[in-house]
Amino acid sequence: MTFPENWIAEPMDGLTVVWLPGVNRYLQLQEPAWLVYRGLASGTPRQDIARRLTNAWDLPLPEALRFIAEIADHIGQALQPDAGDPEIPGSLVREGLLKPGRPVVEKHYRLGTHGWTIRFPDEEFARSIHPMILHLETDEPLTGSARFGFAEEGDLCGLFFNDEQVYAGNDRMALSGKFYISLVSLLSGIPPENWMTVCHASAVTDGIHSVMLTGPSGTGKSTLTGLLSACGLSFVADDFVAVGGEACAAYPFPGALSVKHGAVGLLSSWYEDLPGREVYTHLRVDKEIRFLPLHEEEQFFSRVFPVSLLIFPVYQSGSGFTAEKLAPPEALRLYMEQAWISARPEHAARFLRWFKDLSCYRIIYSDNDQAVSFIRRELSRGKIFPDVGSSSARGPCR
Repeated sequence: MTFPENWIAEPMDGLTVVWLPGVNRYLQLQEPAWLVYRGLASGTPRQDIARRLTNAWDLPLPEALRFIAEIADHIGQALQPDAGDPEIPGSLVREGLLKPGRPVVEKHYRLGTHGWTIRFPDEEFARSIHPMILHLETDEPLTGSARFGFAEEGDLCGLFFNDEQVYAGNDRMALSGKFYISLVSLLSGIPPENWMTVCHASAVTDGIHSVMLTGPSGTGKSTLTGLLSACGLSFVADDFVAVGGEACAAYPFPGALSVKHGAVGLLSSWYEDLPGREVYTHLRVDKEIRFLPLHEEEQFFSRVFPVSLLIFPVYQSGSGFTAEKLAPPEALRLYMEQAWISARPEHAARFLRWFKDLSCYRIIYSDNDQAVSFIRRELSRGKIFPDVGSSSARGPCR
């Protein structure tokens, strides 16, 4: 087994997190597994590592050797690269099947001085992207607008930015992610390769500190984000949060808040036009959703928002409210299920230092008032907010 050079280790709450370059994976190692890793990585013979285990942990030599073999097997599996997308035959590209030609639907958008045009292969494809940025649509393109092009042929899909191919494969989620990161790069001026991490999350800010809410679809992220935004916090992003490698801060994403059918009645107390907004079918989860623009002003997109709080919400009917402080290793495991992290060594090192300083909580709730109140208090770091009670006619922002 060949260990990669320049691996990075960061102590984190009683264990060590190791980043493996090449495969861009993170291992969480407690002692004596961390001792074994260091020994194997430095080329120490297994018999010598086993003797150290015997001396330090009173393990019989055969058991120590067995343990080393188990750790080595675990590391070896972690070093295996992912299969990734199947290679796209060159003939498909040469014949133009993944070229952004033959556009059926073309739409133009503007945010401040930034403009972009998107070409979609058909109206159905457009409905997977357009509704969230519908509020930015214009009749005519802005001079010098950037050009996005989506293409589709059978199971294959592609994305082009200014006629350069950004993605080609058969993973629609990866395609959407490439578009989102390209768009936020356009608006922020940050090259795509300079993002430290991108997460399936929502975010709000008080202007000083920001909170990210992350987890699988259906856990209440967007509903809580809408409630928090109605309570005086500023909306940063929904469903997609990009964190820059230089500032370790969240950048605004221009998409509107997505509101599923079950949350319309609750949120309409604050957003009176919500029930009348057009209904779309969310292709990924097959649910009806409406989109609600919440960004306050164009200048908002020139700012960055340091993240100090990470929430993993879990909505459970009848559960009331409980909050559990998560140790950084457990929070990291949950975060990585929803996130992409840059493979650049400097980003991996910065990410680990940033992450272990976050305050992380899992909240299980059905009481929105208590959930919102808890998040506001944790974010405020000492600010005094009015007491929150379920007797409020409008909920958590009375």
